[in-house]
Amino acid sequence: IREPSENFVEGYLSQYFKAALKEEKIVWMINRASVQELKKSFERLISHLGIDGIVLVDGGVDSIMHGDEGKNVLTTKFVDTTLVLAAIQHLEILDDKIIYISCNDNSKNQRVISNNISVISTQGGFYGGCYIVNYMNSYKIMKSAYIYQKNNNNKLPNIDTFIKLTDSDFEEGEEKLGLVQYLFFNPQALIYNNISIHNIIELDSYYDIIQNIAPLINKNI
Repeated sequence: IREPSENFVEGYLSQYFKAALKEEKIVWMINRASVQELKKSFERLISHLGIDGIVLVDGGVDSIMHGDEGKNVLTTKFVDTTLVLAAIQHLEILDDKIIYISCNDNSKNQRVISNNISVISTQGGFYGGCYIVNYMNSYKIMKSAYIYQKNNNNKLPNIDTFIKLTDSDFEEGEEKLGLVQYLFFNPQALIYNNISIHNIIELDSYYDIIQNIAPLINKNI
């Protein structure tokens, strides 16, 4: 890419492995043109790499939303999480070999988030969670990658927030929102609760998927 982009994290991650860690790692990018195309991409990658388990990570909590929370809650990311959930629901590997992780930064809509987690808990789909603290080795590695990109003038605002919350690096007078949490779910519960999935299964393009879900969220996309 010729210009910095917030939407090309895969490229930055690959660059970090090679330039900073001197490791040759392949970071795969998957076609999200439609539910069926995304499902086929997952299947091809599972077959090619001999994958026997999948961890899906949501940078927010859009994956645990139902789709009827209203425009003050749902964000544009709900489109992509719904697309992923729709694509994985019939993967043969699904049973007990896929886990979904949502990242909650405690910043807003905590009542809605808590209510949705409660629903998933009654369904047996919530596996618990943990706080991300700055002395965890996994966090230190992620922060190293973040600092590398920041030093190369690549802006990643979502990770900025993550780092700030985890290291409690607040300016005077700023509200302290609390530590970041990782929440672990069975994706079957998320699929069951998402009212938009059945509307996009047969759609042939990403544009059509956006048009179908856009009326539910809080800004035009």
